[in-house]
Amino acid sequence: MNGLFSIIEKEKVSSSLITELTGCALQKLSHRGDSGEKIFIFDEKQIVNADNPDALALFSIATCFSTGEKEKYCATKGNVWMIFEGKLFNRKHLMETIHLSNSENTCTFDIDVVIELFIQKGMDAFALFEGYWSLIAVNMSEQKIYAARDHFGNRPLYYCKTNTQFGIASDSRTLFSTLKDAGKINRNAVFDYLLWGDSTKHRQNFFADIHELHASSCLIYSLNDNSFEEQPYYVLPYKNCKGGYNKYEEPFYIDKIRQLVFDSVADNISNNNKIAVGLSGGVDSSTLLCSVKKFNPDIRITAFTSTDLYDGGETFWAEKVVKHTNVEWIKVSCTSQQILEQLGEVNKKQNIPVFSTSSVAQYKIMETIKSYGFDVVMDGQGGDELFGGYAVYFPPFLQSLRSQWMFKDWTREFLSAHHTDISCKDMTLRRIKILLKKYYYHGKRLAKKVKPVEYELLNKAYKTDNLLQSNHVEKVKTVLNDYLYESYALFLPHVLRWGECSAASFGMDCVMPFSNSLKLAEYVFSVPSTFKIHNGWNKYLLRSSMTGIVPDEIQWRKQKFGFYVPEKKWLNEIGDQIKEQICQLTDADAFVDKESLIKNWERLYTFSNYSFQQFVFRYYSYLLWRNEFKNELS
Repeated sequence: MNGLFSIIEKEKVSSSLITELTGCALQKLSHRGDSGEKIFIFDEKQIVNADNPDALALFSIATCFSTGEKEKYCATKGNVWMIFEGKLFNRKHLMETIHLSNSENTCTFDIDVVIELFIQKGMDAFALFEGYWSLIAVNMSEQKIYAARDHFGNRPLYYCKTNTQFGIASDSRTLFSTLKDAGKINRNAVFDYLLWGDSTKHRQNFFADIHELHASSCLIYSLNDNSFEEQPYYVLPYKNCKGGYNKYEEPFYIDKIRQLVFDSVADNISNNNKIAVGLSGGVDSSTLLCSVKKFNPDIRITAFTSTDLYDGGETFWAEKVVKHTNVEWIKVSCTSQQILEQLGEVNKKQNIPVFSTSSVAQYKIMETIKSYGFDVVMDGQGGDELFGGYAVYFPPFLQSLRSQWMFKDWTREFLSAHHTDISCKDMTLRRIKILLKKYYYHGKRLAKKVKPVEYELLNKAYKTDNLLQSNHVEKVKTVLNDYLYESYALFLPHVLRWGECSAASFGMDCVMPFSNSLKLAEYVFSVPSTFKIHNGWNKYLLRSSMTGIVPDEIQWRKQKFGFYVPEKKWLNEIGDQIKEQICQLTDADAFVDKESLIKNWERLYTFSNYSFQQFVFRYYSYLLWRNEFKNELS
């Protein structure tokens, strides 16, 4: 694991200044590799001798890494320099592609293959890389700098343009701390965060000039005219045609998916003699743990489960999987007081204010995993988006059946909806809400209806329609695969970032087999929608493929809690302390009418008003982050 950084000046400056800025940036990234660093400094034509006090330079690329691993992450060939972070699953195949299978010594590490293919194919090479990765490359012959990240956004990469500088980094904090004038707050994002707590459809850009590089995309910066553009190098293909369920095709899909899941797990645990697995007791995490155990019975596996003082959280279900696999099990408890104590630290490591107490609990788990000596943790993120695991997918699935005149199938699925732990009443209400949002409630009208108190507490100067609209352009969706494609290809990277950042904070790799396997994703999206939900069961293909591998009661478990935490109880316990902290913290941008908030606290901050408690938590989290950010720049 390592961190990447590049800084480009509009005009030449002292090489010592670029060296100093780059060194400061690598300090911010040190949690990704705190033992060593490599910096390449260039003028417009060649690499610069940074030891020469009179040397001028235009830009640098740099990486931090663990001791003795420089060769894994830095490479030079001809007029191309590259820094790389991540892991390729198909290096052997790629070596054959570039006719280097008989020259093993020239391609000892992944980056050796990556730079060779980049030289041969340019940005077209990125589509060939299977795994999780990000990179920055310089091609002096073309006078261009390239930055790219993997197909589904497992590894982060951000960029920022100011009046005099351009920066690229593995996290946004490095950019706003290093570049001049990069800390302008994106008021739209803050307003959206405070009011809705949106964590998926919003790209979480809390800075106006710092942007997340899209998954499956490449950033190209021209040194000739200081222009840049972001281009996709890959688009996930998927089957969006209409069609019914065919019982004769099902066994072939199930067998193939089982093998692809095993292959992805094998790719992620290769070269490791021990691995930690985050176990919630749900289908996804249980599938991964049981698959690891089946693939390599000799590897040391330790399961880590979040628990609490109230009802044990997911331990009841996780224990069934642990007994089934006979692996070591660590239960990690988190309390409301720990939320208060560690929230500021988690905000800093996540680079943005967290919107839920679950992020702090997840951070606590990563901290515990590291304390047990693990460098790799496996996480089940992406399974729901890939296989259709959320209850919200069920109503549009039924709608697609109805639009295809498949009334027999519609009736069967409607009457079996209880398998997805969603009632007919719930589906009807969801449908009504969707129609109301589409045709009547939108913008201010929706905010006033759904969150009237929160809306009134927000600064009137920010209450414009554009601040209340999603920045996502809706496309027409007719089948379930349309919804899954949107969730997996567009929104998933915003979900993956939380686990990746938490693990990276402790110098660990967070590997996600449901999110980093190109073969698995492409195959699942080639399967018609009607196989994703069947007989009322969401994730039907994944559940069926795990027969005999995952315990039956887990395989066909109805309830879904995700990463469970007793947030409502926690917020009720620490309400008075949050109030005290909010009174003391400065709100530099005055997003919330703090005086009215405190004045009406006793009436509004109640156990029954959970939505308002969540709003207050987000505001408190934002204030902690905003003041820390302000202190860091001063």
